[in-house]
Order: sequence, then structure tokens, then C-alpha cells
Amino acid sequence: MPEFLTEAYVIWFAVGFALALAELAAPGFILIFFALGAWVVSLSAAFFDLSLTWQIGVFLAGSVLSLLLLRKFFMRIFTGSTGGTGDADGLNEPDNIGRGVLVTKAIRPDRPGEIKYRGTFWRAVSDVTIPEGAAAVISGDFPDDRTTFKVKPVPKGE
Repeated sequence: MPEFLTEAYVIWFAVGFALALAELAAPGFILIFFALGAWVVSLSAAFFDLSLTWQIGVFLAGSVLSLLLLRKFFMRIFTGSTGGTGDADGLNEPDNIGRGVLVTKAIRPDRPGEIKYRGTFWRAVSDVTIPEGAAAVISGDFPDDRTTFKVKPVPKGE
């Protein structure tokens, strides 16, 4: 095995790459900031002789700072700006009501299902059964749960 593969900057770069790939499979848009933190350590370790303690400290600081400074910016880029007046993630905005969604897991009155909205999967409830693959519209927010939308089926002919 080539000797450079055991260098700290190569290992941290690989860790960052693995975290960036894991972000593609995991919802939440968080792992990318840990990947950025790992790449900050990789760059630092390439130019400075850092002990493991300093590397971990730089990783934690880089991850937290990138999360705090870049998350809103990245969310706006990758999910789009809704232009409403609600909170930063746009979940409590009146603009959501009436928006079309796709039901990805069947919804029944006695059991929540799942919808795809703004590129993300959300929990959904309804007063009527809506089958998987059907179109629906958001009819309101679900009280006390910011991760669930209340939906209704799209009327026939629309």
C-alpha cells in the first residue's frame, strides 16, 4: 500500500467523502456539514503538523461552524425559497395549503402515511383513505407536530 494513504489529510478527506455520500442516503441535510468539517481538517493537516487532539478539535469546530453559517443558505439553494413569511424551514407557512403532493405510502384515517413535498418525504394524515401513488393536496398543518401535514385527495377531474 502506498505510504501517502496513511497520511492524516488523506484519511480525513476520505472520511469527508464517505460522509458526503452518506448524506445522499440519509434525510435531514446534516451529514454534509460533518463532511465539510472533515475536509477542513484534511486541508489543515496537509499544511500543518496537527496532533490527533487538534485534528478532532478542528473537525468539531469546522462542522459546527459550517452547520451554523451555511445550513440556511444551502437549504434555500437545494429546497428552494418559498417566499413566505413563516419560519426558516417554511413548514408553518400558509403558502403550503393547497400545494400538490404525491402520496408515497397509503394514508388511512386510522394510520398516517407518507407524502413527497418539496423534494422530501413527510408524514401525512387524512380523514379519508388515500392510496399510494395518488395525488393529494395539503389541507393544513397537523397540530403539535412540525413533521406531519394534513392532506386531502385531489378531486376527480383536476
